[in-house]
Amino acid sequence: MTAPEQPLTMEEAVKQQLALAIEPQEFDSPEHIKAPFPLDKRLRDHHRD
Repeated sequence: MTAPEQPLTMEEAVKQQLALAIEPQEFDSPEHIKAPFPLDKRLRDHHRD
């Protein structure tokens, strides 16, 4: 049996959201043009129900 998860503090929740943040400029970057799949995966994972 595992211990129940502690709820996130506001600071932890904000850090978690910022880690997932995607800047619009990333779509124009050379890295995205060369390999779009990592950014697409972040979008998919972030917007999954």
